[in-house]
Amino acid sequence: MLDSKYVGVADLQQQATPFTALDIWQQFQGYRQQFAADSGKFRVLRSTDYGNQSRLDHTYWVAMLMFNFDTQGEALSWCQKQFHQTGMALQEYCIEAQYSAPTS
Repeated sequence: MLDSKYVGVADLQQQATPFTALDIWQQFQGYRQQFAADSGKFRVLRSTDYGNQSRLDHTYWVAMLMFNFDTQGEALSWCQKQFHQTGMALQEYCIEAQYSAPTS
């Protein structure tokens, strides 16, 4: 997962004002360009498309690259190579995730 945001979320490390739908769309288009070589694996989903719905306060937009790594370590290694970060700093850019059908 590259990023997740909902309309109105504030992240002062990224911008001074809360995110609008257009801000989110523009940021996600940047990911599409950044990972153009893997464009067939790039997806934008709503958080209502997967996972545990009873824990959601907002509907998030989620940008992801759909790789099928064999281990969490392989996913982590890929993220580190792409973003040149480690530890908690890396989680600002990329986290390994598995997705399941929506549940309530």
